[in-house]
Amino acid sequence: MKFDQYKFKQIVLYIINKINKKQLGNVKLNKILWFADLAKCDNTGYSITGEKYIRQNYGPVATHLPKVLEELEKEDKAITIERETPDTMILYTPVKNADISTFKDDIIYIDEVIEKFKKMKSNKISELTHTKLWQSLNNGDEMPVEVASSEKYVDNNIDIKW
Repeated sequence: MKFDQYKFKQIVLYIINKINKKQLGNVKLNKILWFADLAKCDNTGYSITGEKYIRQNYGPVATHLPKVLEELEKEDKAITIERETPDTMILYTPVKNADISTFKDDIIYIDEVIEKFKKMKSNKISELTHTKLWQSLNNGDEMPVEVASSEKYVDNNIDIKW
């Protein structure tokens, strides 16, 4: 699947709207995107977003996320981003709703992942991404969703039924 920036932006905005701002930071946002893409790929063979993920210390990171967050804050005035101190978690506050028409058939995957992880601490979600694939790569290497999907989450006993 080809990456669609508008669709990705709307999915990010949708997630920000669905989770209390005190429970959603960069780590959790990246992992919800990752697991939603895995869920879709597990069922269909392709991801929701077409996003490319890179291995980092805390798991896979969506390559387009920083740019999309900046666009949502500046261009669309769709979110506000705040941080109390340089060391605290970034908090996202939605200002407008997402255009779900671009991903309405995929909402089931996104909503299920949000429901499973919205109250979970970011470090716990991050640990769930440290599968054999993640362990076999170096920071900065691509983590293909299709390869990760084939792992079936057996390493971490994630109770998600797609």
